[in-house]
Amino acid sequence: MSTNISQLIGRAVLPAATFATGATSGQFLTLNNDGTIATLNANGQSVPFNGQPTQGFSAVLPGAKPGTYLVLVDNGYGAKANSADSLLRFYAVEPDFTTGKVYPVSVKTGDRLDSFTSDSLFQLNDRNNILKDFQTIVADLNTYPGSDKLQPGGIPVDPAIKAGRLLTGADFDLESFRRSSDGTYWFGEEFGLFLLHTDAKGTLLEAPIPTPNALPLNTLNGQDPIVIGHRGVSGLRPEHTLASYQLAIDLGADFVEPDLVSTKDGVLIARHEVNIKDTTDVANHPEFASRFTTKTIDGTAETGWFADDFTLAEIKTLRAKERLAFRDQSFNGQFEIPTLQEIIDLVKKVETTTGKKIGIYPETKHPTYHTSVGLALEIPLVSILKANNFTDPSRVFIQSFEVGNLKALNQLIDVPLIQLYDASDVALDGSLIEIQPYDFVVSGDKRTYADLRTPEGLAEVATYADGIGPWKRMIVSVKGVDANGDGIADDVNGDGTVDDADKTITPPTSLITDAHNAGLLVHPYTFRNETRYLASDYKGDPEREIRQFIGLGVDGFFTDFAGTGKAARDFVTQQFVRSPDNPAFANLSEADKIKSANLPRSKGFEGMALNATGDKLYTMLEGAIVSDSNQNRLLINEFDLKTKQYTGETFSYRLNAPGRAIGDLTAINDHEFIVIERDSGQGNASDPAFTNPARSKKLYKIDLNVIDQDGFVEKELLADLLNISDPQAIGGNGTTNGVFTFPFTTIEDVLPIDAQTLLVINDNNYPFSVGRTLGQPDNSEFIEIKLSKPLDLKVR
Repeated sequence: MSTNISQLIGRAVLPAATFATGATSGQFLTLNNDGTIATLNANGQSVPFNGQPTQGFSAVLPGAKPGTYLVLVDNGYGAKANSADSLLRFYAVEPDFTTGKVYPVSVKTGDRLDSFTSDSLFQLNDRNNILKDFQTIVADLNTYPGSDKLQPGGIPVDPAIKAGRLLTGADFDLESFRRSSDGTYWFGEEFGLFLLHTDAKGTLLEAPIPTPNALPLNTLNGQDPIVIGHRGVSGLRPEHTLASYQLAIDLGADFVEPDLVSTKDGVLIARHEVNIKDTTDVANHPEFASRFTTKTIDGTAETGWFADDFTLAEIKTLRAKERLAFRDQSFNGQFEIPTLQEIIDLVKKVETTTGKKIGIYPETKHPTYHTSVGLALEIPLVSILKANNFTDPSRVFIQSFEVGNLKALNQLIDVPLIQLYDASDVALDGSLIEIQPYDFVVSGDKRTYADLRTPEGLAEVATYADGIGPWKRMIVSVKGVDANGDGIADDVNGDGTVDDADKTITPPTSLITDAHNAGLLVHPYTFRNETRYLASDYKGDPEREIRQFIGLGVDGFFTDFAGTGKAARDFVTQQFVRSPDNPAFANLSEADKIKSANLPRSKGFEGMALNATGDKLYTMLEGAIVSDSNQNRLLINEFDLKTKQYTGETFSYRLNAPGRAIGDLTAINDHEFIVIERDSGQGNASDPAFTNPARSKKLYKIDLNVIDQDGFVEKELLADLLNISDPQAIGGNGTTNGVFTFPFTTIEDVLPIDAQTLLVINDNNYPFSVGRTLGQPDNSEFIEIKLSKPLDLKVR
């Protein structure tokens, strides 16, 4: 239990079933976002409602006179589909802590009213037709959206909504609001996510302002990661062909990767191996039958046909074929084997015709072997690059699995060099079965690639190379299941083959961080679409795997499917933060809406603060960006009210545990703020009737001027809302043994009254939440608490 105990000094309750004037509401409580019909549990409430429930308070501001407040209702009933008849409003109220009741008051004067009438509220609207070309709103329709599933022909939209172009919970989901010095209001919502700006009476003044995607990239230089077409687009065309490279470029690759081997007459061609048996139709050429032989490549005997036994002219009589049986074989025999010069020519042609600059990423294959047969790769490669004036460091990387080869190249040309890392396989437990660079084997150096991955090894690599190209399992490995204890991974999915789909990922290693600390880029290989290459955690979605690696900070990645790689990269780096309910996704299926959004539903601007000076808003997400490698990070963006633009200043808030969320962000002064952080539970943990009780509902003070070593704002506990001292016994049914608890699912309102007093209000989610008594919808409770020490309060 927390030792930082606050004291309850006031409590007032607005009954759950309190209604205001307005359109019939709650007609669509059974509608789900995917169009299906739900079973309704309204906790004994009769629906639909004759009027508008005054419920779901998601933000609070001072009212017209001291002791009165403006409270914002959210979108209605928690979803876009079920809230089309819920009007977006804020009400004026007065919690009377003497009587324990909450009264409606006039928005303009603060005087008490007998009921919630039009005098007690402002209704958000689009009377100026600002949204006409932005999105379709309920007021534009003749029948409520989705209502045809409940009644043939649909249910007509209330005439008042249409006449006044009133905004509803199917249009926006308001979660926060602030009043600027000019009397206008700013609202944070979570369908877009958007900022909305209205006049003093709730009329929209300008188009909704989208939210920039401020997720920091963990790349070495802060730039977007590059998409490297592995052997072209080898998942769709035979590898290392001009057709494969061209399609990779068309699908969005920034670089294409030719593996280079040498012909007998010293011409560099694109093949993955010196042995061309599996990637060409050489076996179908009887004129070359006599060249079928066995050679030792990097210490391993191989049988087949070898490029260094053929002249370029002979190679040009061959055609490429797909080496993997499970990939498309229909292009076999169609494409020549290209030279490096032809690949450069292709890239230059693309630049001439499209203006797009594509890079090349050659790998020197088996350098020790080539040197041993008098066909060293280094000088021919450098000569071709220089002869073509293709030495721009932003358009060329050279990679190799050997070390000496890169050290030699470092003396010959000034382009980025990449040290590749390999391993033999992954053990059952996810550990790597290590091997050595082949030139180390030859020289007697006992080190393995594992030694080159240590901080000391990376420091050495940094003396001759600019980055590393590790196998992706060196960053995120996979472990198998061995239910029968035979030491062999099980075929978990029962498809007859043990592969990555039967395994689960292990926690990421520190390799990316260690490499970046050494000043090295990280370009892992190889990302593929087929499920056999995807750990079960990714649920068959190759973009999910790539997004994880981008979130971890890779500077680029090799992929057999450039289109998938570009889509994953673009998802992470997209310009705006968008939820599944963003109007841009209006015509998508529910599944595609979720896949397209980079923020989960209902994770938008739950908190928004106006600083003490009154010139900056600070918008805070309730949930983490989908592609963030740290799912406990919430972003806070700074918005300048004068320019009406985001400043680019971003702060990170760390949640205490997975599954937590925030409820509000409120200013103390220009750099300190109060955050409500909560779990999703409701009800008293000591009552066994609550299967998911409230266990963490807390208020923290954060300081934007104090950032910890991990880049998060400093946070300090102010109050534990499940442990509030109540010596005066004013907490009613919320107090037990002198301790008052606030065990509601959502607590979304906090407002400093003075330096040591806070007003806190729950969002009662009427008629669904039952944090006090099972089967009875929660009331809206207003409490005043006294902190154990004063704040440096400077807000107006």
